Amino acid sequence: MTHAKLPRKLLHGLLAVTLTGAGFSAEAALQARDHNSDTVIDGYYDTVLNITWWADANAAAGSTLDDGFITDDGFMSWQNAADWVAAFKPFGITGWRLPNIDVSSSCAGYLCNSSANELGQMYYTYLGGAPNSGVSSPLFSGIRNGQYWSNQWYLPDPEQAITLNFSDGYQDADFKIDAVGAVWAVANGDVLAVPEPGAMALFSVGLLAVLAMRRHRRR
Repeated sequence: MTHAKLPRKLLHGLLAVTLTGAGFSAEAALQARDHNSDTVIDGYYDTVLNITWWADANAAAGSTLDDGFITDDGFMSWQNAADWVAAFKPFGITGWRLPNIDVSSSCAGYLCNSSANELGQMYYTYLGGAPNSGVSSPLFSGIRNGQYWSNQWYLPDPEQAITLNFSDGYQDADFKIDAVGAVWAVANGDVLAVPEPGAMALFSVGLLAVLAMRRHRRR
């Protein structure tokens, strides 16, 4: 899917998104990240939750693990979702996972948006969703009208995992094997791209040259 393009000057600055509307009042600071320097926004660093959201909320669509009713819609079993996000490695960046959901609060149903609930924060705070409203966003592409998997299992029944439905904001649990959900990749902290081997080699040569010059001057 195509991500939004912004001028490079803006990409290097802070993209402050002020959210106003019924049901919430919050200011979320999302910093755009262009991981491969092609002026396309690849992700957003969330300065509130200290995580990075991948800009495509349906990046798993069409993968070999996409085993939903349609094989290119991005819906898959929880195990396939966990396997896909663990192998996700855009531009050499590793460490992606499914979003966290706070299970300690025992929240179920609507308005589960504590600070420990990453999916709830995205739906209700950042995207301005309300119960039964659904969401859309000019920043993120591919947001699915259905449930998203979290990385938390349902404590009374480990065969189920917690989900949040982006069609109506309802938090529930569903079976890891029999049910399907969408995948939104997140990573801890402000992730950066891994330099290409050629770039690393050039950097190493340049560093050696600098060190050699310093040694020569000391003599």
